[in-house]
Amino acid sequence: MSNHNLNDSNRLGEILLQKGALTEKSIERAVTHQRAHGGLLCQAIVELGILNEMELAIALTTALHLPYLRLEYYQIYEWVMCLIPREMAQENLLIPIDRMGNILIVAMADPSDRELIQQIERVTLCTVQPLVSTLSDIRKMIDTYYRNGKVQERRTTLRVPCSLLLTVLQQGETFKALTKNISTSGLYCTLDRLLTPMSQLEMFLYIPDGSSLTRVRARGTVVRVDPIGDTDPSAWGYRVAIFLEDVADEDRASITHHIEQHQLGGLDLHENPLAA
Repeated sequence: MSNHNLNDSNRLGEILLQKGALTEKSIERAVTHQRAHGGLLCQAIVELGILNEMELAIALTTALHLPYLRLEYYQIYEWVMCLIPREMAQENLLIPIDRMGNILIVAMADPSDRELIQQIERVTLCTVQPLVSTLSDIRKMIDTYYRNGKVQERRTTLRVPCSLLLTVLQQGETFKALTKNISTSGLYCTLDRLLTPMSQLEMFLYIPDGSSLTRVRARGTVVRVDPIGDTDPSAWGYRVAIFLEDVADEDRASITHHIEQHQLGGLDLHENPLAA
């Protein structure tokens, strides 16, 4: 086992101890197991039954103030998967989910590992925004998208440019915005107010459905905020990228249907419109 994994163990153990999720004795058991069998400390904690996967994920989201993400609903762009090699993903139990500009969103079993995050940033030349996911969810995604060391081609939903009404609820305040583009995993919009990166939002997205509008409810996390004045001195406001975390199946189906209609309509589609 590498010194890196041992350093990672120290930090994760300290965090879980401070939050009361583990005792010193249980941490010692897990570290001993890790040294004997290899892998990550979070794997040892689950394998020994000290915490189950969901208990560990909840402890990490609480301690690190990061969102928890269920991965089963997400289709990942092939070009995003290619940013991180299978070996790195498999060894460290992580998987890239999306890229918004220079922000790479990565689901991790242990996002407390700062050295690993720095390593990903060096490899990808992106700023990593970690999210918490369970070990089994990440393993399933790795098995689904990587095989024989190569990224598997899968049907993916593109990010499409469209202007949809968005109502945002935060800290008792309600305000409206218009989207610039959307995908099944996130959206990009303009706002007249500053939102704090990594703040969580409740929102309603209104999607055209014939002569009516379908209201989609979602919870999301702000992953990027750029002042519009940086590129247009005459304008004021902010460009905001929001990652969608909690969307009901029927609502996600409405988003997917709307995107597919754009595809059928032959509109100008962009797989990575925020990279510029």
